[in-house]
Formats: sequence, structure tokens, C-alpha cells
Amino acid sequence: MPATVKTTLIQEPSSPLTNISLATNGDTTINQNLTVSGTTTVTGQLTTNNLYLNNNNVTPQLQFQSGTLLTTPAQGSVEYDGKLFYSTLQSNRGLLDGSYVYVLNSTYNLSNPTGTSNWLNGLGVTLDPNYCYAFEGTLAFQKTGGSASVVVALGFGGTYNVSVIGYTYIRYFNISGFATANIAPAGMGYIETASSTAVMASNTSATQYHVILIKGIVNAGVSVSGGTFIPQISGFGTGATVTMQPGTYFKITPIAGTGAPTNSSVGTWS
Repeated sequence: MPATVKTTLIQEPSSPLTNISLATNGDTTINQNLTVSGTTTVTGQLTTNNLYLNNNNVTPQLQFQSGTLLTTPAQGSVEYDGKLFYSTLQSNRGLLDGSYVYVLNSTYNLSNPTGTSNWLNGLGVTLDPNYCYAFEGTLAFQKTGGSASVVVALGFGGTYNVSVIGYTYIRYFNISGFATANIAPAGMGYIETASSTAVMASNTSATQYHVILIKGIVNAGVSVSGGTFIPQISGFGTGATVTMQPGTYFKITPIAGTGAPTNSSVGTWS
């Protein structure tokens, strides 16, 4: 015959606030502090105070199991559906940011200014399949030397299976510096391809200062695997030196776990 555990209180006589309550529903209530160290597995815990993760000489981890989101969002909850993390502040479920970011903290010269270069230290980011991502970035760079015509173009390379992409660019241009007023050909536009696309008309000034802001989304659609997504720039003539400036960055965030290029949403849209 299986044993029945009734509600029980375990505590130190000298510390009435430090106690453990065992309930018939299998829950354990900790009325003060619960410390978990090593590889201890804790299930069914309800803690009313602090939870400490002892690093035990390794990085502390709090891992969520994937599951089905609550039918009704619960205030103060954090959930994981195997794709994304969500939080509920009051009654509406929202997305927790899980961005991948790369920032240049020092200058970086493009390795191949006469061809196509990766403008983030020659790097790209590996993306998972079946997500819609939002991305943004700032490219600040100086071009010196070379007399050939410059037609700056942006694009994305790599093995990521791009199905849908759309991003806005806003571009600053000057021949004197980064902080002076814009001169032609400053401008903006919207690009719907990962292929190299010109964002500035021909210019032959020996010294040029450029700032380009980009912001958009990319979706692989139905894909059997992820791949690399590489921000690229091109359009500089022979003899040119192109120096990316500190503060140049790229940020990309999974915003919807979808396997098809359909409308994506998180939150109470109606």
C-alpha cells in the first residue's frame, strides 16, 4: 500500500522562519532560503524568498524545460516553449530578448576593399532554422586613398537559407568628418534582397566619411538546417583603405518561432 505524506513542517528550533513544508500535492514550500549546489535536481519547488545557485567552480545555470505555454498568461511568469522565452508582467505575454550582438571597440580595416568584405572583423553569425529574426546595426567607416569611383553596396552572405528579408537603411555622407552636416548623396531606402545592393551613387572624393544605419527582418522559411548570416559591404576601388570605426555593431534577435514566411506575432494582437 503506498504511503500518504500529509502536510509536514520541518524546521530548526532556533530559527522559526527557516522551515520546509511538505504537502500532499507533492510541492515543497521553502519559507526562507533554498540553496542548490552541484548537480542537484530540484522539482516541484515553491520558494517564498531567495533561490541561490552555487557555482561549485562552474558557471551557475538555471535551465528551463520546453513545454506548452500557459493557456492564460500568469502575472510574473517566465515561460519557454522550446523556441523562445516569454515573460508576463501583468496579463499580457511578451518576448524576452535573446539577441546576438557584435561590437567593434577598435578600428578595423576591411580585408578586401576592392571586392566584398565582412564588415564586422570579417565575421558572421550562425543562425538557427525556422525563426524570424529582427536585426539592426550601425556601420561607421572612413575611406581614404584610391581615385576610382565609389558605389557603396550592402548585402548578406553565408549559408543561411534566406526566404524573406526586408530592411531600411539611412545613410550619412561627408568629406570632412563624421559629425558635420550631411552633404549629397545622403539618403535612405528599403531593400528586399540579401544580394549586394547599391546604397550610394558614384563618388570620387579621395577621403570620405560614411555612417549607415540598417534595421529589418530576415526569415529562412522552411529550412532543414540553419547557417551563417554575414553582413557584407563592397564598392571601393583599387588603392582604397576602408576603416570601420569603434561603435560599429550588429544585433540580431529571434522574434518568432516560425517555419514559414508568414505573418509573425507575439502579444495581444486583435
